[in-house]
Amino acid sequence: MSIEVRIRLFAQLRERAGASELSLELPDGARVGDALARLGELADGLPVVMAVNREYADADVELSPGDELALIPPVSGGAAVPALHS
Repeated sequence: MSIEVRIRLFAQLRERAGASELSLELPDGARVGDALARLGELADGLPVVMAVNREYADADVELSPGDELALIPPVSGGAAVPALHS
């Protein structure tokens, strides 16, 4: 038996894949770490923050059919936001 999950890619991962999302078929009982391993070189060498259904997750979280796994690598740049004082 297998499950299908949607992988949302951000920043460098999106650029590497040439797409903002992918679909993966994984074995029943698969975990976030299994999805990362299946992505192979796409995510290789990049530290990522992971979220399942918009909740931060680690590699041991079990995936369910239809879950959304977001992979967010570190981003740099942008303007500093000035502190507000009251």
